[in-house]
Formats: sequence, C-alpha cells, structure tokens
Amino acid sequence: MKAKREHKWRVLFASPLALVTMPFWLQAGQAALENWDYVISDGISRADIDTRRILRRYEATNDTKEISNWLLNGPTEAPGAQMCMTLADWATQHQNQFTAIVESLPMRERKQFIEVFCASLNQSDTQAFRRVFQNDTSPLMQKILANLS
Repeated sequence: MKAKREHKWRVLFASPLALVTMPFWLQAGQAALENWDYVISDGISRADIDTRRILRRYEATNDTKEISNWLLNGPTEAPGAQMCMTLADWATQHQNQFTAIVESLPMRERKQFIEVFCASLNQSDTQAFRRVFQNDTSPLMQKILANLS
C-alpha cells in the first residue's frame, strides 16, 4: 500500500493541474488531501478507502447497520476482495468488534459473507488473521478459520 501511495504522490506532483491546485489542497488540510487521494484512485483503492471510512464511523458509534449494509451490498470482484482484505486487516486489531459485525448479519447472509470473505482472504496472506484468531473457540470463528486455506 505504501508503494502505491508514493506512486500517487509522484503522479500528483507530475500533473500540471496538480501543481497549480496544490496550494489549495495544502491549505484545505488533511481531509481535502484524503479526498484528492480518493479522486485519483482506482476502484480497488476506493474500496479500501471506503471500507476504512465506514469502519472508523463504526468505531465511533458501534452501530453495525452501516458496516453490515456495506459488507452485504458493497463492491464485488476485485474491489470486493479489497474490502474483505481491509476488513481482515482491521479485524486483527479489533477482534471483538469484528465478531460483533459478523454476528449482526442475518444468518443466511452471514453464511454468504463468510464464503466471500474467506475466498477473498485466500487470495492473500492469511497468516496475521489466523494468528490473531487461532485461539478463538467460538463457532463463528471456527467456521471462518476452517474456510481459510
């Protein structure tokens, strides 16, 4: 992710339009720079940014409605896989909250989410996720861990 972010900065400074508008972006502050980052991102990076924003709102409110809706109706294909990988990365630091989110999903959708989540994680490195949840004996986590290859 860091290499990709550095690449975006090179693109940002290489663009004549960016050089002209840079004083505005710098004056507007961090939020504006995050919006600029979103504007110049591809669909996969946007899925990461959107997921992180929704997770921050969840952390502030502990209301599972928005994050549950995002997980069930959010992006598909590669952006959807990125959404799941971002969630898994976040889950390693927020185990109880991750469990609460998944448990808040209706049973039928929960099963579907677990399949998609695990398929997405199986495309990347699952060791950190496994290490954090390896001692969790809840049926939910046992099912998720069993679906990871």
